[in-house]
Amino acid sequence: MNQQSPILYDVRDQIAYITLNRPEKRNAMSAQLLQELDEALAKAESDTGVRVIVIQGAGKSFCAGYDLTPTKSNGASNLMSERNGELRNVRRWLRMLDMAKPTIAKVHGYAVAGGVELAMMCDLVIATDDAKFGYPIVRGTGTPPMFVFPWLIGLRMTNELLFTGRLVSGPEAVEMRLINRAVPADKLDEELKSITDAILAAPADLIELIKFGIQQQYEVQGMRAGLRAGFEVHMVGHRTQSVLDFHKIRQEKGLAAALSWRDDR
Repeated sequence: MNQQSPILYDVRDQIAYITLNRPEKRNAMSAQLLQELDEALAKAESDTGVRVIVIQGAGKSFCAGYDLTPTKSNGASNLMSERNGELRNVRRWLRMLDMAKPTIAKVHGYAVAGGVELAMMCDLVIATDDAKFGYPIVRGTGTPPMFVFPWLIGLRMTNELLFTGRLVSGPEAVEMRLINRAVPADKLDEELKSITDAILAAPADLIELIKFGIQQQYEVQGMRAGLRAGFEVHMVGHRTQSVLDFHKIRQEKGLAAALSWRDDR
């Protein structure tokens, strides 16, 4: 993975740093980025010299979601091929839940749409005060592929954020228990170190068992089944008229025009 790669990978002091590296696109997740993210996560998980995995973004934002830039199509999309492509993303996030090592999202700028999903699949999330979290896609671009918010912030706040597409700041995200900590931008690295130092001070085998035990509490409540069921809602959303209209404009006039059409309404 070179400096032009959409994913940068570095290990320092038993911590693997995985950096989303498309700053000119606010780290929007392209197919290549997602493939290299899978490879980096697998590499960190299998490396016995790695105890903690940190995911961060280069440039001004953590991640603006999936890359919606129009691409040349080899033919008309059909429902099953579309579903299989989207399902790969869901399986990726579920694999993150199953990782034995603690994962930390270090967020600045925007973590929205697919970007907020990536952050929420991490065990811990720390952010700058001015970070923004949410699903603006519900304004007309689709539904969340992963309905993870109810498991984190409960029914009422999930309703508000997903009915409106409103973005929340770092401190508000802490208050609603969406993330762990929010600090001034110049304190983010220091805050990360305080957390990783504490984790590294504990025995690796006990941390692995504790993480597994915590996840099992959600498993017996049906979290995984709920997330998979929410994905099927997402696929139905792809066929609603508002989403079809959005993608028609995106293909004909470009992403900026489609987003303007969505938000101007």
